[in-house]
Amino acid sequence: MTSYVTLAVAFLMTLVGIVGNTWNVHRRGLRRLTPIGWTVLVLALTALVVGLLEARRKDAEIRDVYAIRQVAHRQVLEAVSYLIRHLMTQYEMRSLDNAGLLAAIRKVDNLSKLGRTCLVDASGGSITDGFGGVGGAFEQPWQLYAFNVDHGRGMLDDVVTKYAAFVTPQLLLKINDVTADEFFVSKFTLTPGKYWIDLALAETKESITCSGWGTIGVHYFNAVYIRGKERAPDYRAFLMWLDKLQRLVEYTEDHGKLRIFNETPASSPRQP
Repeated sequence: MTSYVTLAVAFLMTLVGIVGNTWNVHRRGLRRLTPIGWTVLVLALTALVVGLLEARRKDAEIRDVYAIRQVAHRQVLEAVSYLIRHLMTQYEMRSLDNAGLLAAIRKVDNLSKLGRTCLVDASGGSITDGFGGVGGAFEQPWQLYAFNVDHGRGMLDDVVTKYAAFVTPQLLLKINDVTADEFFVSKFTLTPGKYWIDLALAETKESITCSGWGTIGVHYFNAVYIRGKERAPDYRAFLMWLDKLQRLVEYTEDHGKLRIFNETPASSPRQP
């Protein structure tokens, strides 16, 4: 609204200046101003005040938009923390910066250990991730992992829904790259068929060691760790998705000022 006022005042000031004489050369000081001159002066001061108010309003809006974007970026990184919790085979990895953490997840020894992580627990005890998440305790590891992934995805969807008018289109595209990725949709969400879970749990209870059908590597890397039936893991789809996730992190971390994990809890989680 103030922009229209500024334009109207500027137009009137120009119009008055064109049709009238604003200056009397036979007088001195402010008395030289004619009635038309005084009108032009008042209009000019009005335009100045309105312009200053408009500039102040725009500055406040810019600050508000920046603050809202920071909130959205922080939520994105918190969502990422839920997505990658079960990918960290060493709890201390959370103390690394964002680039270091994602690089540590990519290391061969981490991927090898991750692939052999068991999705079932024969004891059926209470399992938490130790990160202070909202999920609470679960009977089986795969339930905890699936909940965290689903919660992280929900937080990303929430960013798109709440803050689409304030964040950049690039952020929305990077979120979509992560959540619409075929590997993420079909495998990473960890919702294995009940038959496979039941089979893995039964075999694990019988042998007291993790069933070859109950490992993350079976679902993520198409790997088989059963003696005599071994199949080497294929990390390509996982790493391509992780690259997309890293680009999302790099876009929102504000040159490293925002971290995926901010605090270190007092105790480590119970390992499934």
